Amino acid sequence: MVHEFVSLLHHPNTVSIHVCPVCRACRKKGKWIYSNNQTVSVDEIVLTVAKENIKFESLAENSSIKLEVEHYGHSIYPVHIHAEAVVSGKPVVYDGLLLGQIHFETCDVCNRIAGGYYEAIIQLRGDSRIPTETEVQECSKIMQKLLERIKRHGNRLALITRTEKLKEGTNFYLASNKAAKKACRKLVIVYAATLTESNKLVGRKNGRDVYRMTYALRLPRFKEGDTIKYNNRFLNIIRIGKNITAVDLLSDVSVTLHKEQIKQAKKIAGADDAKTAILISSDKTSVQIMDPDTYKTLTMRKPAFISDDKREVKILKIDDEILIIK
Repeated sequence: MVHEFVSLLHHPNTVSIHVCPVCRACRKKGKWIYSNNQTVSVDEIVLTVAKENIKFESLAENSSIKLEVEHYGHSIYPVHIHAEAVVSGKPVVYDGLLLGQIHFETCDVCNRIAGGYYEAIIQLRGDSRIPTETEVQECSKIMQKLLERIKRHGNRLALITRTEKLKEGTNFYLASNKAAKKACRKLVIVYAATLTESNKLVGRKNGRDVYRMTYALRLPRFKEGDTIKYNNRFLNIIRIGKNITAVDLLSDVSVTLHKEQIKQAKKIAGADDAKTAILISSDKTSVQIMDPDTYKTLTMRKPAFISDDKREVKILKIDDEILIIK
């Protein structure tokens, strides 16, 4: 025989649920609780809150519960409760209703984002040059990937709220100064960039001064793919880090330039300045190419990086020299 035991479950008749319509955060006891899942439905939120507010009688054993949610209009979400358990050796069934009332309000973080809030500016610049569009896009991707990881660890303000293009470079506005500092450290390592910091007092909060940080991130004079001249040697840059690693285009010898040596180097050409030449033939020591300007056949020393199956090569014309680059 099944008995009805009205105190099998304890729950309020109505629960007020405050939800951010943008990121689906919930406000509980005056504090916003954020989830990594911003696509969660309101139905799922109501069910979660309902479960948190339903308690079984302490004597209940072998209990089971089923919840079904529906909604009327924009904010009323009734939750139908069906529960079964064994109390004092007797089977007990409970059917009831919990009413979820949704209140949509924008959370603190989304309010800040909507207002263009930022705590730091990363100024991407170049040393005696303007960063290329490719460099700007690559820096942005590196930052976005890092910021997503930081956000997953709880910093909801780890994001770029605005990007500003200027004639001298690009400014990235970040909502979190802690995240901006980590992004700068990452970019300094990747690009061997130099970093200077400055701050500006913008107000007071809870009796403390509030500063806005500016990080001037300056990329090196040269970039990978550039051809430079140092000590009468033509060097093609293959990696930039604390030092520059390059290949001597006339001997295939790998060269490392330190900071002081880099200052004495001169840029001859960028990777975009190279032209494509048809490779006619090659043997162990030489190659024949067709000059893309004069269509004459030229015989040249074969660089070590040219494989036998190559059909085209990249060349640079510098004064009277024609150089094959990687």
